[in-house]
Amino acid sequence: MKTGIILDIDCKEKKALVLQTGGRYITIKSKPHWQKGDIISFKERKTSMKVFYAAVVCFAFFIIGAGYMKQQEPKVVAPHMGMHQNGHGHGGH
Repeated sequence: MKTGIILDIDCKEKKALVLQTGGRYITIKSKPHWQKGDIISFKERKTSMKVFYAAVVCFAFFIIGAGYMKQQEPKVVAPHMGMHQNGHGHGGH
């Protein structure tokens, strides 16, 4: 369990701004009986699953995009330089 002091409460959003022991500020879901200045104990949230899923989707788009771009590489065709196999140009033997 973590502890912190409530600095502000947003009643509309039902969120509380908390200064944790150690100096870190976090926003957590507030409880109806909380007031500014209260010292509270709470479980620290792990990274939200929404953030995890968003990261997975972005990674998938990156991989798909990289594969698509690799398939779209232009083919470079060397122009004909007018040289025969023996190294001489047209006409001069």
